[in-house]
Amino acid sequence: MRASIFALVAGAALGLAACSDGGPSGPNTVTTLEAVSPAAGATGIDPASPIAVRFSGAMGIGMERYVDLHQGDVGGPVVPMACTWSNDRATLTCTPGTHLASGTGYALHVGSGMMDANNRPVDVEGHGTQMGGHRVTGQMMGGMHAGQATGLMGPGWRHAGDAHMGMAFAFETGPSAS
Repeated sequence: MRASIFALVAGAALGLAACSDGGPSGPNTVTTLEAVSPAAGATGIDPASPIAVRFSGAMGIGMERYVDLHQGDVGGPVVPMACTWSNDRATLTCTPGTHLASGTGYALHVGSGMMDANNRPVDVEGHGTQMGGHRVTGQMMGGMHAGQATGLMGPGWRHAGDAHMGMAFAFETGPSAS
């Protein structure tokens, strides 16, 4: 067991050293959305749990502003959160300003126009749909987002090729653990 763990770590280190742009994603690799937590469709989530979004490579500066949490669905009010990046800028962890309400549905919204650390578009759909996410359109949001018209949403929310505005991952909280 110890030998196989060592081989895995050594292999990962060699793979990272071989990348030409200094990052794990290489010069021609598309950075993708890899995981969200809580997972889409999850129920019974502890209302005090943090929200996490993981990408396959380092993300650009300021991309955290294109991740938000809505009470109910993406048409519902935005829940204020404080977010921080991991040292490799691949995982964003967000903590709501207050514990989420027990027995309530929420939707994590990840914008489609996000850019990675090399200023390349990030694919939030490829794995996003496989993880149970749904494409977000302005009609789903009732034409408003955080109190402004969806037409005024910045480029980090909108996909360059069409009008959708990211992926939503719905989950439901359970009773409070405290």
